[in-house]
Amino acid sequence: GEADVEFAESDLRSYPPPPDGGNPSGGAVVVPPYRPFPVGCLPDVVRAFVESVAASVGCDPCFVALPALALVGAAVGGALVARPKRGWTEVPILWAAVVGDSGTA
Repeated sequence: GEADVEFAESDLRSYPPPPDGGNPSGGAVVVPPYRPFPVGCLPDVVRAFVESVAASVGCDPCFVALPALALVGAAVGGALVARPKRGWTEVPILWAAVVGDSGTA
């Protein structure tokens, strides 16, 4: 595609370098091999839901598991929190996005 705005090369180089595995000079990025989502690590009810939906839709379980985990975190809300240190509280809220090729179930 084409962008509505063209950026000067000098503007693009001012951004921070990509995380490990990236190549700031524009070369190929090494992508690790695919690893299936660890469905067995999910709670029984969530696992059964993920497996059932993935089988009925015909998609990879990760396309169901990620939104399901975000939903569970939202449902729990502030009822359960982690306090890693005094004065610091973390709620189980997840920001999630599923990305796939066009037409992916």
